[in-house]
Amino acid sequence: MKLRNGRKATRNVRQAQIFLIKIGIRLKADGVNDYITRRAVRMFQRTFSMGPYVDSPLVGDGDPGPLTLAAMRLCETSNFKASENFAYREFKTHGMQTPTLQNHVIRLDRDLVTACQKLRRMVGPVVILSAYRDSVHNARIGGATRSQHLLGKAIDMDRRKMGRVDEATARAAGFNGIGMLSRANPVVIHMDVRKTATRWYYT
Repeated sequence: MKLRNGRKATRNVRQAQIFLIKIGIRLKADGVNDYITRRAVRMFQRTFSMGPYVDSPLVGDGDPGPLTLAAMRLCETSNFKASENFAYREFKTHGMQTPTLQNHVIRLDRDLVTACQKLRRMVGPVVILSAYRDSVHNARIGGATRSQHLLGKAIDMDRRKMGRVDEATARAAGFNGIGMLSRANPVVIHMDVRKTATRWYYT
């Protein structure tokens, strides 16, 4: 019985790994539930917000059991979306695509998914220019050393491809950290879900 259970667990892990590869995390589909696999499974469990999982998220334990695998199948049939209008690939780092201990490839906070979806309903399409950044990529582009992007809690919007978003709208959607172009042109271009409300201007 132990052998059969072990084989089933290995098969479940491999199925989860194949799914994670499809959303953009380049790990090995070897059936080994190592730290990097468990971390990626937990990310999915905590953030998937489609169907019944909008109000009742999966338990984020890193174990790809039957409930998690069923949610992954639903996600796949929904074009690998984390929520109604946002796919997991939109939140990937623009750096290295192979996960390491320091690089999640996709690191995502559920509050960010919820806020993005609410903003989408308020203003129409939201075009994400940048979301999670691994530390190497963040340093390469001159990002802040304590950037919320490193935690999977922030997005930068491509304002050239969408309508104007003002501070009041961003806050109503659930964002607390608001970065705007300038005092003279207070168009929101950065939003994050840090705990405390703050704003700043880039120029």
